[in-house]
Amino acid sequence: MGIHRVGFGPAADVRVAAGCTEGAWAGRAVSSAAHGDDAGAIVAVAPDTPCSAAEQRARTHGVRHLFVVDEGKLVGVMCRCDLYPEPDPRDEVATRMASDVYVLDPAATLAEAAAAMRSLGVGCLPVVRDERPVGLVTRGDLRRAGVPEPALGAHRCLECGSVHGVRPDAHSGLEYCLDCIDLFSALGNDYGEGD
Repeated sequence: MGIHRVGFGPAADVRVAAGCTEGAWAGRAVSSAAHGDDAGAIVAVAPDTPCSAAEQRARTHGVRHLFVVDEGKLVGVMCRCDLYPEPDPRDEVATRMASDVYVLDPAATLAEAAAAMRSLGVGCLPVVRDERPVGLVTRGDLRRAGVPEPALGAHRCLECGSVHGVRPDAHSGLEYCLDCIDLFSALGNDYGEGD
């Protein structure tokens, strides 16, 4: 549990192996692709925030990821997909957040971000300075910066092709996104499995 700085160098808590490092994008600083506070991407909640209030805050700001902060310091991250299945009304953010968080230094490169996402299986990495969040880089940000898809290691929903909130079905092991899982459930479908 805790905040772990990722990267290629010796200063990283978690060193990741360099994957695809060729291309004009690879050496660029992660801050060139990250959403910073001025873009409204840093939406924070406290650990004791009710999950329903956190989801509403994320929807209001049009973001998927919330930084969980205590006295301004990052203590966790919550994606809206962490609110699946729907939490009990009394549940607080601390019960659903990822408290084992991988982060990047603002000087990290896009190659480090892509390698971390691929090897750690995460879709976003907070950018922190002195334990305080200053930005966020997602797989989508890296795609827009020119990182080739194979370098990102994303899993795709078998139904719609989405890469967000994809998880294996408990029964079949096939991977679907949360939107498709909800749709299948609403239709009373069992993920298209045969009899």
